[in-house]
Amino acid sequence: GEAVSPPLRSTQRTQIAKVCAALLKEDVGVSRACGFHVHHEVTDLTAADFARVFRFWYQMQPVIDKLVAASRRSNRWCRPLDSSYVSFIEGLGDLDQDDLRHLDRYHTLNAQCYPRQGTIEVRQHQGTLDINKIMSWVEFGQAIIEWATTDRPIPNGTLDDMLTELRDHGDLSQESSNLLAERHNYFAGVDA
Repeated sequence: GEAVSPPLRSTQRTQIAKVCAALLKEDVGVSRACGFHVHHEVTDLTAADFARVFRFWYQMQPVIDKLVAASRRSNRWCRPLDSSYVSFIEGLGDLDQDDLRHLDRYHTLNAQCYPRQGTIEVRQHQGTLDINKIMSWVEFGQAIIEWATTDRPIPNGTLDDMLTELRDHGDLSQESSNLLAERHNYFAGVDA
């Protein structure tokens, strides 16, 4: 099954927590086959800002991969971005082009939904009913989008640099930053 919410603000944690609690009460669980997808509204981004979101994710993919389970690093539903996907987006003159509709949506970031919904879909997280993981992942995606509107260079490829940059220039909270660092350390240990 799939739980789909209407558009929510990240400040609506209470509503998200109620849904998670209700699903847990009904003994609903998640498996390796489950994903957690978040649509971020981005209609205020320029084409250049939009492209910077994808370039950031592409360049930081090895670090971001360690924030999620191995099953979510490369599968048919959320393949890693490749240079041709990112280059295509960087070559768009504007975001009203029908070309985005023809992109494959099954990547860690989905641009195909933009013409219809005005969103970027972050598809990489594994299914979860843990409200803290959900909120941190939502905030992480939003922080990258906010960062993309700056003229800051992409971090050098380490977790600490990425999280610092997103705290300082993307409004990632210290709480979410800490949880993401814990997840990174956990998955690094699992992968070892």
